Amino acid sequence: MKHQDQTNRAARQILQSQLSVDVEDVERRRLYKADFALEIPFTDEQRRALNEAALSRKEPVGRVLARVVEAPDPGSGKDIEVLTGWETLNAHIEENAYTRWAKVSLIDASDADAVFYGIQYAYEEAKIAGYPVTAIEFAEAVLRARQRFAESIPTVTDMAAALRIGRPTLANRLALLEKLCPHLINLTRRGQLPETAAKAIASLPNEKQQIRYAKRYLRNPMPIAELYTLIQSGSPSKDPKAPKNDEESPPLHPGEQAFASSMADMLGVPVELTPLVDQAWRSQMRLRYASAQELASITAKLIQLMAGASNVQGEIVLTPRSVEQLMALTTPE
Repeated sequence: MKHQDQTNRAARQILQSQLSVDVEDVERRRLYKADFALEIPFTDEQRRALNEAALSRKEPVGRVLARVVEAPDPGSGKDIEVLTGWETLNAHIEENAYTRWAKVSLIDASDADAVFYGIQYAYEEAKIAGYPVTAIEFAEAVLRARQRFAESIPTVTDMAAALRIGRPTLANRLALLEKLCPHLINLTRRGQLPETAAKAIASLPNEKQQIRYAKRYLRNPMPIAELYTLIQSGSPSKDPKAPKNDEESPPLHPGEQAFASSMADMLGVPVELTPLVDQAWRSQMRLRYASAQELASITAKLIQLMAGASNVQGEIVLTPRSVEQLMALTTPE
């Protein structure tokens, strides 16, 4: 394992050393964002800083890596795929709306190299720059890359080799999306649940147990080795600071139970209320659907029910399987 880590490290250094390429002026109409590229969750303050920097420069802030592809982007005909720095490039273009040209670093990159630059290299650079990127965004990018390069990079082992990281490292990051419950994925994405703790909690077999151990960890953070020991003990309540009878989340009170039942009757699908770790255990409503037609029906009924509400906000969380299905449907042949 140590030898493999050294090999991957050397491979990453070689690829990074090849980036001393000249910045070129290319036509904006030829540029498009790589669909598998890492999505960096900039804060509002960071986005404002990018826009302000774009006003005072004649080129994008930081390095923009791109490659010329043999098969142009379907539908648009664009043939220069931007692997990193799309956000900074876009900020520059918006502030220089009348120019036909943009400055990028064009590199020769195979599919495997493109995956490295677009995900692993971008991830490392974002971390160094202080952007709030996590293993969740990394894993999401890898899932998109696996769909995009299903033929040239067909297995997880091949993908790890393309990223120049160990297969266990990649498998652990993917496991966060595949095994961690949606609410804890969001906590990890926001940095409230450390990635190391999320990795340990993802080993638990069901959402109820994951929530219990996450609550225990967030109430009194501990070394990760201790968290693993606690998980193996099978009792998250071994906490001297915990209030009595706090091992389980509180049961639904009668009003919540009645609400869940009435919503299930109105929407015609199972309705489940689950607690949120970071919001004083307030409940989240989950709706399960079995087909696209059922989803459309749920959506229409919700729109009707909430038509009189103002400032309606929320989120839709899809399982990894649903994401794979959507990617298969939306990815051009």
